[in-house]
Order: sequence, then C-alpha cells, then structure tokens
Amino acid sequence: MEEQKATFIREIRKREGFIVFQPFPSSAHYWDGISPPLDIQVPMVSFFYSTKRMRGPDYYDREINEDLSELLIYIRRKLLTMGLIDLSYSTLPDHPKEQIHGFLTVSFTNIKHSIDDMHYILTQIENIAEFRFKEYEPSLPPSIKPIAHIEFPNFPFKGYYGNFLKNVFNLFLNTGLFFKRSEPMSKLTQPEDLKKIIDFSLPTTKTFNGIIEEFKKIINYSPHWGHPYFMYQLAAGLDPYALVADYIVPVLNTPMLTYMDSAMFMLMEQELVKQTLKRIYKTDKGDGIVTDGGSMSNQIPIALARYYLHKQNMRNRGHSFTRGKKFIIFTSMDAHYSTRKGAILEAVGQNHTVEIESNDIGQMNVDRLKEGIEKVIKDGDIPLMVVITTGSTIYGAIDPVDPIIDLCKEHNIWAHIDGMFGGMLFVSDRYIRSLRGIERSDSFGADVHKMMGSPMVCTIFVTRHENILKDTFGMNLQKYNQEEALIKYPNLNLVGRHWQMDKRNNIFKFWFLWKAKGRWGLEQHIDHTMKNTDYLVSELRRRKAEGFELIIDHFQVTNVCFLFIPSKLNPIITRGVEKYTSNWNRTIGEISFLIEKQLVKSGVVSFVAQHRHGVSGNTIKFLKFVLMGSALLTKDIDYILDSVKYYGNRVQLPSNRDAEDRGTSEFGSDPHIFDPFGSSPAIMGYKIWNQRNNEVTHSDRKVC
Repeated sequence: MEEQKATFIREIRKREGFIVFQPFPSSAHYWDGISPPLDIQVPMVSFFYSTKRMRGPDYYDREINEDLSELLIYIRRKLLTMGLIDLSYSTLPDHPKEQIHGFLTVSFTNIKHSIDDMHYILTQIENIAEFRFKEYEPSLPPSIKPIAHIEFPNFPFKGYYGNFLKNVFNLFLNTGLFFKRSEPMSKLTQPEDLKKIIDFSLPTTKTFNGIIEEFKKIINYSPHWGHPYFMYQLAAGLDPYALVADYIVPVLNTPMLTYMDSAMFMLMEQELVKQTLKRIYKTDKGDGIVTDGGSMSNQIPIALARYYLHKQNMRNRGHSFTRGKKFIIFTSMDAHYSTRKGAILEAVGQNHTVEIESNDIGQMNVDRLKEGIEKVIKDGDIPLMVVITTGSTIYGAIDPVDPIIDLCKEHNIWAHIDGMFGGMLFVSDRYIRSLRGIERSDSFGADVHKMMGSPMVCTIFVTRHENILKDTFGMNLQKYNQEEALIKYPNLNLVGRHWQMDKRNNIFKFWFLWKAKGRWGLEQHIDHTMKNTDYLVSELRRRKAEGFELIIDHFQVTNVCFLFIPSKLNPIITRGVEKYTSNWNRTIGEISFLIEKQLVKSGVVSFVAQHRHGVSGNTIKFLKFVLMGSALLTKDIDYILDSVKYYGNRVQLPSNRDAEDRGTSEFGSDPHIFDPFGSSPAIMGYKIWNQRNNEVTHSDRKVC
C-alpha cells in the first residue's frame, strides 16, 4: 500500500494542475506538485485539481475556491455515475488566508490498484474537468489486468477465490442450513474436549482446504438456531428470504452513510418506516430508522425524549440547564435491562432508572407507577420517560398500555413501547389487538430477528414525531449537505438522523422478508406461533396429572413457563412442605435444572430453566419454552413434553437428605439414560424411549 501511495503521488507530481493536500489540526497545509512528501502515515492521498483557467499565483482566492469546490464535486459525481471509482470529497472549516475549500481523497486499503489504474484515474479527472462545459463523455476504462502483489488479495478475484467460495456455499447448503428433526439440535461439548476437536490457534499459514475442514467442524458443533427445537433465546427460526438478503448485504458491502453510498437501501428503509407507521400510528407521518438491535432502540428514545421535552437546552447545554434536577426513567421490574444501560450511556444514571413493581403475571402495576411519578415530581426532579413492555423476557407479559399512557399524557412524560419481543404482533390483524393503545405512544421498537426469524440483528424503530431524529442528532456537516443537494429527497443521509456515522445494512433483511411474503405472509407466521402457544398451554393443563404445572394461567406472547414434578418423587417433595415456600422452590428448581441439563446436552431441545419470584415472593426456577418458529408442529410439542416427562421421572433425590440439602441430585441408573459425552442408545439418533409400548420411536421430517 505504501508503494502504491508513493507511486500515485509521483504521478501527480508529473501532471500540471494537481496539488497533493494533507490537513493538520491547527491549519490547512498543502504541497504543490514539486515536492510532495512521501512519508504520510495513512494509506490514502488527498488532492485537488484545477483547470487551466483557474490556475494563477494565488490558490487561496475565495471565488476560485468556490469554483474549485464545485468542480471537484462535479468530478466525483461524474466518476461515480460512470461506474469508475468512488472518491470521497471533503471540506475544511474556513481558515484565514490558508483556506482550501475542498479536496478529493483516494484510499489504498485495497491492493487492487495497479499503475495503469492510477494513470487512468488521473487522466479521466483531467478530461472531465477540461471538457466539463462541452459535450464530452470519457471513454470506458480499458481492460486492465490487476497486478497481484500478494498471495491472498482482499478483493474477490475469481481466479483466487472462485472455487473456495463455491465450496463454502455448498458446505452450508449440504450440512449447515437444512436440518432433520432426527438430528441433534446441538452437540454441547466441554471446552477442553472442543479444543482437541477444533484448532483455535492462529497459525502463520493456512490452505483453503484446511479452512473448509475447520468450517465443517464449526457447523457440526454449533447450536442450530434454524432447528425447530431451538427454544432457548428470544429468537428462533431462520427465514430463508431474510437469510438470502443477509448474504447479499456483505457482498455489496455498501456503507449506510449517505444516499449516494446506498441509494436503494435508503429508499427501502423509508418504505419500511412508512408501512410500520401506518400499522402502529394509523398514519405515515412520523419518523423512524432500522437500528442495530433492540438495546439501541431502547436507548434512542432517551435522547429523543430529552430533546422533545426540553428542545435546544438539552441538545446544546446538556444537563447543566437542569440546575441539579435529575431525569428519572420508569420501567417495570420485568423490563429488559437495556433501558438501564441506556441510562448509563445517556448520562442519566442507572440509579435514576426506577423499577416499578410487577404483578404476578409480569405486568407493570399502574398504581405503583402513579405513586412513583408523583414522588419524583414532589422531590423536584424530572420524570423523563416510561418504558412500556409489550412482551417481557420471562412471562411474555404486555403492560397495560392505555392506563400507563394516560399517566404520561397527564404529566408530560415520553411513552416508549419496548416491543422487542412481542411488538411484531403488529403485523397480524388478529393479535395487534393485544397491543391496544400503542397508537398513543411517542415511540415504538420491535425486533425482527425475534418473532420473525430474521438473522440477527434487525430492529425497526418508529416515532410519531416528524423529523425528530434529525432535530435530535443532526449536524450541519457541509460535506453531506452538498451531497443532499444532488438528490431530490432530503433527510435521507444517516449521518443526519442517528448518533452513528455509519451502521450495518440490516434494512434489506426486513424489506426483502416483507416484500417476498407480503404482510399476509408475516401475519400467517405470527398466527401460527400464537396457536402453537395456545396448544402447549392446553396440553400442560391436560397433563397436570402427569406432573406438569403452569406457573401462570395465561401467556400473552409465545413464552410458556411451567414446572414438572416427578410422579415417584411427589410424595417425598411435598411431604410436610407447603408449595411455593423456600424449601419447595429449591427442590423443584433443582429438578428443573437437571431436566434442562439433560435435554440440552443430549441435543433433544434447547431451552432454559428460568428464575423468577414465586407467588409468595420467593425465587423459583422453572422451565421456559419460547415458541417462535413456524416450522414447529403440534406433534413436535407432544414429543418435547414426552421428553421432559421421560427425563423428569428419572430424577433421584438421595433419601438421606432433607428438602434443604439436595445439591447432589442425579438421574437414575436406567441403561437408556443419555450420557451427553458417551453413546447411550436411547437418545443417540434423536430417538424417544416410549415407556408405554416399550419401543423406540422417532421423527424424521425434514425442515428447511
């Protein structure tokens, strides 16, 4: 790269009208074509070009600089529209006498630039500039064969990487994407054993074939989120349309910075925001953006709330204008922790996030919220925002939206809907009724990678307040303002609507998913997962005599939480011990953990034994299934419950220990119990030991 840069500077030295330019913090310095330095320690060269009619004794004349900047913008745009090269155009703040109004920059981070490429680029710049006002179109670039300087260039040359990429894609199609239910969902392996299987070291050299073999092992020992029995995290499934879109994004590798960088994706985002606004707020008037995950979408409204309620005071002066008053954010005790992290990031402070008590099904207690708001006002502080959860991480609870927003309206507080889990119910005409009242909120966010099965991460954030993103985060950056002047649609550049300068393109996944399936297809998916949830709840009630017991009676999204009490141990567990007391909770929690341990290690299903307070306030650990994959069938649910019962009924608690000391509970010595690091016959090959008819059954349906 340094050699290329030096060659490029030497070529500029030979050509009249080119000036090499390098900014410094204190002022703007430049070197003319006679003595450019070759020791600039960055892999790029900044320069400008002036036509013959512009050249004179003084390059610093303001009128000439204005003409020069206009010319450089024209050259960049022309090179871009011809498909030749994308040079960046930058400006500096005004400097007395030493002002240089604009310059172009070429980067040498790719080794694909040959000497012929450099000659060609400079020649085209000369031609475009000198014949700007004439009917002249530069010729298309000649067929130049790149010079390969190293063995593995960071550019997709077909000769280098064609077969390698084909092998990788074929590997994923053959072994890494399509799964059978008869295959384990995961192969949980101890760290020391995994290090023996996969070489995690970073050697000096590696062949393509060796990399392929490593890929095979990585796929084999990774949990498969696309498997229908993955119910662990609040995300499941792997939608093929969103997956294809996510493959295309890194191939194009376009930054999400300005319209000129990623025109199509900016317009896709605009359409996604428009359609989401219509579903949430019954109008396309508002603002929105696709963000990098739910945590960020819960942090953005903190900044929006401060700007909306306190305008320029907060934006320009920060917390100094509050004169010691503290901003307070309210969430429920079951809300996601990302709001507390956002309070840290936004300098509100974690201690100024008030957690309001929840009821027994995980919903915020509105009476306690009212008391909290009144206390904050009485103390002289500022209630800033209330986070309303629509789908908590444990019970999937939806807070009472309307009563909470009534309080927010009364006290002028920003109402944000955290719909990262259950918010995607908005695509369903039937289940959007569960979110009644969200149209009155100030902002709303929902994770597409959760309920919709998009590859991680993808989140839609919208607000009913028009242009508030630009008002809150916008900067008067001349470079991007000039680019916006070249297009008909204002406010499309990301740099003016978000605190990030750039972000990963997560827009295409959601847009392509919606485009391919239509809202009707998205609605079908939601309706199917909710019906599965209802079926699981009904089966747990029906199987109560077998040892299954629901934690709560009704679940509002797709989380289902329950206990399994082994039949042969039920007398031992409950003898003289009241249900949901500390001792009872400890014993049942231990059983839940052992069931989780065996099912996960055997690869049967991935789920979690979850903690939450019991009805008496004591902590209890129970089993939690998250049913968000639309490939899941009722037969699968029956199979998983049979597996829970099979393992649960083999839990043994030592008889010589009382209910307070059962930390060494194990499974029985049944020969069919699966040894996760051995080869027991019952579950290997993903088979079920059917106690009723004493035969082994299994499912063999293929899933895409």
